Amino acid sequence: MKVVHYDTHKIRGLWIKLRKLKSNDILQFIISNGIIDINDVRNCMEDMKKEELLKQHPYEIWQSKDGKWYTYLPAQGGGRALKKRKSKKT
Repeated sequence: MKVVHYDTHKIRGLWIKLRKLKSNDILQFIISNGIIDINDVRNCMEDMKKEELLKQHPYEIWQSKDGKWYTYLPAQGGGRALKKRKSKKT
């Protein structure tokens, strides 16, 4: 995420004005003024969702000697099915 540094006096003045605004207005303001990048926020939210799903995954995920990633997923009719991918991201 991109970090932007601002003068603290300007920030304090903006903060007083922003406290009077609604959440959506604040969000629109910080996006339109380049204080935060919406794409960075989206990426962060996607990463958080993926991490939450991985915490719920009941099986181990491992990388084999051939460089592929393996795990088990629940199979139809019970049991589990071995799945492999070239990248851990998928």
